Amino acid sequence: MDAQRLPARARWYGPSSATRNVSVPNGLGPERSAGQHRAARARQRLGAARRAAEPGGGRPQVLLLTVLTAALAVTAATSLVLRLNAPRPPLGGAVSASTQKPPLVQAAEQWLMTNLPYSGKVIADDAVRAALIDSGFPPASVTPPAGVLGCAAVSFVVVTAALEAAAISDGALGRCLHTALPIAVFGTGATAVRIAQTTPGGSPALAAQRRLDARDRMVAGVALAGNPSVRVSAGARAQLRLGGLDLRAGTVIAVLAGHTLVHITAITGVAAERAAGLPARTVELALADPAVLPSVLAGLSAPFRPSMTVHTGPLSVRLVWPFTTATIPALH
Repeated sequence: MDAQRLPARARWYGPSSATRNVSVPNGLGPERSAGQHRAARARQRLGAARRAAEPGGGRPQVLLLTVLTAALAVTAATSLVLRLNAPRPPLGGAVSASTQKPPLVQAAEQWLMTNLPYSGKVIADDAVRAALIDSGFPPASVTPPAGVLGCAAVSFVVVTAALEAAAISDGALGRCLHTALPIAVFGTGATAVRIAQTTPGGSPALAAQRRLDARDRMVAGVALAGNPSVRVSAGARAQLRLGGLDLRAGTVIAVLAGHTLVHITAITGVAAERAAGLPARTVELALADPAVLPSVLAGLSAPFRPSMTVHTGPLSVRLVWPFTTATIPALH
């Protein structure tokens, strides 16, 4: 068979000792050259074509040729349609890297991209590092496992299974992972992904700061729950008494309560941050006089101002504060 799946015909490539005694039909002798054999066949085909072109002499052949041509056209068109509509594999035959990552890793990456400044120093495995750089983090800000010399100059660590595996044989990386305190935890057990914070003072100093912040939040929450100008829904009241509200949010509510009646309808936290023991930083409020809100917010110092203010109704508003690990300063 030849390349067109038609029966292969004998091809002559000039006289040789192997073809001199071969009998060839139609008067074509082996003593002729390859060109002579092709010329003889060409003359035969030309004569047949001329006879077919004579009136009445080639109608069956013309009809057959027309039918075959039409059939080939239909086959070619069908093949083209099938090729155009067939599912195409990804370019290069590769599957997107993001689809291969566990959902918890993707969630951690999204949290980092949303909440951490691009100037933040991060340790991450190679896959997470590539995703962060692709999102805008400078390459110098995201240290791969092999580049970790210590945690003094690092702020955050993305603890994944790949990073923990690398830490088994890397003492500096291992110490960094074990002394960092979590700020966001995605999932539970062996598959959990943790985003942890480090400080030059080490984990004892950071843990002490956390305890102090938690105590201040509980004091502020109890005070808000007992404020006569503050009404609190049942669910929000429990969170306040447990210190579950960000100290910035509690401070702003206390200032608002000095100007109008405030109803705390909901306190909403990010699940991964709650799992790390951090407070909620989103509140839903209803204000008896919403006109006081702009002036109150304008009079706050920068650390206390919410990053988002959404009016959800004529009297209701949602306030969101940015993620921070800095110590909350005294209100000025």
